[in-house]
Amino acid sequence: MTYSLANLGISSALTNSVSELVTVDDAAAGQFGSSQNAMQTGAAFLCLQPDGSQALYQIDAERSTPIDIVLKRVGP
Repeated sequence: MTYSLANLGISSALTNSVSELVTVDDAAAGQFGSSQNAMQTGAAFLCLQPDGSQALYQIDAERSTPIDIVLKRVGP
């Protein structure tokens, strides 16, 4: 996976009332049009978490805006 574009998403899980930022994979949802496609289809994709590990996330279509992408963790 590449995370060169540094597209960030806000994790829907709150930790100590602070949202964690996760880095969205370039190919899955980081490029123009692919994030809209991932939101529309509900596709899960790998994201880089703040601790350096990777986990599967989906875009939360109800809470996302074009500027702020909200992500739901769906797998390890």
